[in-house]
Amino acid sequence: MVEHKKQHTVPNCYLKGWIDPETPPGHTPYVNLFDLRGGNARKKSPAKVLRMPDLYTIFRDGERDLRIEAVFSLWENNFVRVRSIFESGQFGTGDDAADLYAFVGAMLARPPHRIDFMKNQWASMAERMQEVRANLKPGIPPIRSLASDGPKLNLQQVQERAKNPMGTWFPETIATYIETLSTKFGCDVLVNETIDHSFLTSDAPAVIHHPPISDPRFCNIWRGLEAPGCEITLPLSPRLALLLRHKAPGIHAFLRADWETVFEVNHRTIMGANKTIISDKPDIFFVRAITKHIAKYDAEHPS
Repeated sequence: MVEHKKQHTVPNCYLKGWIDPETPPGHTPYVNLFDLRGGNARKKSPAKVLRMPDLYTIFRDGERDLRIEAVFSLWENNFVRVRSIFESGQFGTGDDAADLYAFVGAMLARPPHRIDFMKNQWASMAERMQEVRANLKPGIPPIRSLASDGPKLNLQQVQERAKNPMGTWFPETIATYIETLSTKFGCDVLVNETIDHSFLTSDAPAVIHHPPISDPRFCNIWRGLEAPGCEITLPLSPRLALLLRHKAPGIHAFLRADWETVFEVNHRTIMGANKTIISDKPDIFFVRAITKHIAKYDAEHPS
C-alpha cells in the first residue's frame, strides 16, 4: 500500500471537533455534510471526507516526497493541543499562538480550489510568455514572481510553477501567510453562548473577510491581508471560533458570541466554502436561514 496516498484537504483531527453527539452507540462517529444551500445531507466519518490522492506530495525523479504532509501533521497535532486548552477554558501562551498562526496559514493555502486558482494563474502567465516569444523572437524577457520584489523567472520556471506547485510556490505561500499573520494579527476566541446553533465549518474553513465596499471608509482600499479592516475567521469547534484582527500578535481574549455573532461567523464560513459545509447537527434550520440570506445577497449583487 502506498504511504499517505489519500491526503486530507481539511484535517481529520480538525473535523473530529464536529462529531455529531447523537451518533448511535456502536456506529462510527460521523459529521453532517451539506451542500452550500443546505441540501444533499449525508453523514460520514471525518476520516473519509475531503481527501485527494497525493495533493501535497512533491514528485522528484519518480519518488514521492512527503515533507509537506509531515509538516502538516505536526501543525495539526499542535492545533488539537491548543484547541483542547481553549475548550478547558484556559488561556494559551505565545507558543500556542505560534501554533495557531501556522495552522491558520496552512488552512488559508491548502484548499484544492485555491491551489487550482494559483496553478491557473501561472499557466496563463506561461501562455502569455510563449506568445511573446513566438511574436518577438529571439527571446523573451524574464518576469517577476507574483511578489513584486521576488526573483525574476524565465519561461521554464513559470511553466514549472504551473505544473509543480508543491515543489515550487506552495511552501512559499504558506510561509508568507504565517509571517503576515504572526506579525499583523492578534487572536481572540469567540465562545458560542447560544443553545441551539453551532459554529459551522467547511471545506475551506479559514476565511478572509474585508469590510464591504459600500462602506465609504473602505471603498477605495485594496483587498489583502494588510488592508485596513481585514479579518480572518476559523471555526475551532461548534462552540469556539478564532477571530484574527489587526492588533498586537498573540492570544488576547475569550469573547462572548451571541446569536448574531454566530450567524455572522457562519455566514462568512458558508460564503468562503467551495462545495461543502459541515455541522455537528443534522438539523439545518440555522443553515437554511443563512443560505436564504446569501441567496438574497446574490440576487442583489449579481456577478
